Parts: sequence; structure tokens; C-alpha cells
Amino acid sequence: MKSHTILLSLLPISSSLAEDDDTSFREHLLTGLQNIDVEYEGLFSSNLDVQRGSFSYQQKREKWTFALSYFQTEYGLEYEPFAPLGGSDNRLDESNHQGSLSIGYTLHNDIETSISVTSYDGFSDYRSIWIAEYYRQTFNFPGSGYFAPDPEGFSITNGWGWDPQTGTSLSIDLSYSEDTIAPGWTFGSPANDLLKSRIVSIRWEQAINPSLKTETSFSYSDITDREPRLNLQSSWNYALTTEITLGAQLGGSREESDFDSLYGGLSLTYEVNDHLSLKLNGRLYTDSGEIETSGFNSAAPEINTAEIGISALIEHGDHAFQLGISSFINNYKDTDPNNEFFTNLYDDRDWITVRTAYTFEF
Repeated sequence: MKSHTILLSLLPISSSLAEDDDTSFREHLLTGLQNIDVEYEGLFSSNLDVQRGSFSYQQKREKWTFALSYFQTEYGLEYEPFAPLGGSDNRLDESNHQGSLSIGYTLHNDIETSISVTSYDGFSDYRSIWIAEYYRQTFNFPGSGYFAPDPEGFSITNGWGWDPQTGTSLSIDLSYSEDTIAPGWTFGSPANDLLKSRIVSIRWEQAINPSLKTETSFSYSDITDREPRLNLQSSWNYALTTEITLGAQLGGSREESDFDSLYGGLSLTYEVNDHLSLKLNGRLYTDSGEIETSGFNSAAPEINTAEIGISALIEHGDHAFQLGISSFINNYKDTDPNNEFFTNLYDDRDWITVRTAYTFEF
């Protein structure tokens, strides 16, 4: 507290009072159950890398819960235009910065509510960077009216949670967001660059018995210039023995007449001892072609992906450390003639994913 320091340099006889005030303030600020989480995830391929790091702090005191998070994502990709249509290769490096603040309150022993605000600056995915470069090279000439994109956005979420009994919980999230994206271009004017999203998410967790736990989630999203999207997912965890747990997941999405997806996965977790757990997981995913809101012709073709990975969790007292690595393969269907501008964006890639996380509870 700088103002106290200046004052007490003139009145040294009161320095002990200032130290007591500072100590009391820190103890009052950092009280209750607290968590610090640090995470890193890297996605690497031959010509495209995505690296994301985050730091979050959470504090629970009496009926209140406070959480503060910061995320930074670094993109590095080699832009390669579709040769018959011209253009030049270019190295693209972009950053995304995101921060969030959440405040929760327990209304009753089994009912909680929260408000979360998130804001970000920068491209939110690597596809947007690639597509923006294509439009820059195509339309950035005198008299075109072209301007460089400046993506940013924010979201507000109101969450409600209800725990009617041990092993059962129900939560509902209501979200609103606005995203300024990198728009598509035609000669003389850009497409819409402001997307407004309204999302309702419902999640139900249930312990069927001591060995079997389930989680079912449903979401409805309404985004500017798009049909509403529905998503349904179910997860199951079954304890085969006291040391081995089998997990299964199945889900899918649908956006009327434009998009369908289906995915599923299995995992096997082995608790070696009280401090070490090992996990093996696999996942398959397919869709009919993701919709890009960046502009005309940028929709992705049909894709099939597969992932297999292994991870380890080490826990010791108040500390936990997790390390995982996986292999991720995607296979796109050939782009159609109206979409061949983005042939190299939607090229088949083999990825290696590395994830680490550290948690300290005090």
C-alpha cells in the first residue's frame, strides 16, 4: 500500500501499525479455500502450430466464490495459396489474449448462482487467420475498400446449479456473446463482421450407484446468420475395480439442413497408487462440413478424425500435476469447385498434442 509507506516515512513511530494493517489486509483478501491452476496445451503439425497457456485463481469463502483467469494463445502457420488461383506464400503469426472474471453465491444449501464475464482480443482460431490472409491477398488493392480485420469479443454467462441430493446435480447456463470476426469479402464490400450468440446449456450429473456415474448435457445456440444448433452429449464412468475405471462418451450436433456431427470415445484409467493415475483414451469424430461465418465459400468440407492419447496424474498433498500426449489425425473430403480457394487450409494433417496442468490448493 504505497500511500501508507509515504505517510509512515514521515512518522516512523507508527510503522508497526502500518505493518499490522498490511498483514490484516492480506489475510482478509487471501482467505478461505483457494486454488491456483496453470495449464499449457500445444497442437503441432508440419505447417501449423497452436499453443495455449492459462493461469486461473479461485477462492471460496462462506457463501461466495470468486474466480479470475487469463489465457494466451499463439498461432503460427505457413499460408500456402491454391496454386491455380495465384497468391503468395506467407508466414503468419498471431496472438489471442483472453481474460475472465466470475462471481458465485450460494443462495441455499443446494442452490448456487454465478455471473461470468469474458473478453478477448485477437483471432479465436487458426482457420480465421488463414481465411483473412486469403481475402487480404485477393482484395487489398487501391479502390477496393479493403481494411484489415480486428477480431475481438465478449460474453456474459449466468449460471445456476442445484444439488438436490448427494450424487445428483443439475446446472443451467444462459450466455450472450458478441464477436467481431474477420469478415469475408466480395468486390467493394465485406460481409457481416458482427456475430451475436445466445446459448442455453443444461447439464445433469447422476451417480446411479457407487460404481456408475453419468453426465448428460444439452445445448441450444442461436448465432447471427445461422440456423439454431442443438448439441447432445452423454458420458459414463464405471468402476470395474477399485483401481480401474472405464469411461465412455457419445454425442452429436445438428444445425438444420447444413450441419451434422457425431462423436464418441473410450477411456481407461488405472490408479497405480494414492499418488499416481494413468489414463489411456481414444476418440472418433465425423461431421458433414463445419460452417464458417467468415464469409462466402469458406465452409469446411466433410471431415473424419481420430485421436489416441495417454496421460498421467500425480497428486501429492495440496499439489497435482498432469501430463498428457496424444496423436490426432484428420481427413477432409475434397473441397468442391466453389470452395477450392481453401484447398490447402482443409488439407489432411497429422497432429501431436501435448497437455500439462498444475494445481495448488490451499
